[in-house]
Amino acid sequence: MRRLLTLLLVIIAFECQLLAQTAFSTDSIPVKNGKVVFNVEFQTDLNQKGIHERIKKYLNSSLEPYSGEFITENDSSTVCLITDYVEINTGMFSVFAMYMTYNLMFDYKDGLCTMTLGNIKYMEKEYFETKEKQQPYMTRKMYMPEYTAEYIMLDKKYQQGFSESD
Repeated sequence: MRRLLTLLLVIIAFECQLLAQTAFSTDSIPVKNGKVVFNVEFQTDLNQKGIHERIKKYLNSSLEPYSGEFITENDSSTVCLITDYVEINTGMFSVFAMYMTYNLMFDYKDGLCTMTLGNIKYMEKEYFETKEKQQPYMTRKMYMPEYTAEYIMLDKKYQQGFSESD
């Protein structure tokens, strides 16, 4: 009876893992002018100033990326450079980690906020952390490969950690 129960629990765990994995296909990736760009519009009852204040509060207190900086900010838009640590499930018991750097842009109008995520680049965890440690001491350029979203998602040239269903 214990073996049957154990087998049942393993099968259920395996099924849940398969359902939890999110695969993407080339058709589901938003492309604009040959670049991967995610774009979302939010409608609200707030005016332009109210939207700006809420987005700024969110970016300063709730987003919590690995690192982030404001590139531009004014009453009608905000552009940030964000670096996040991303863990990607590659199987039931394995996780692959990378750092993802991207531009996060917000455009405000009364009742409407457009959020755009673009200029997406990935760097393997080990390279990124080595680069971070060596940055103050670098006297020569080191080869630390970065992979664009286009290289990974459209060209499919980098497969480790990413899955596709076609």
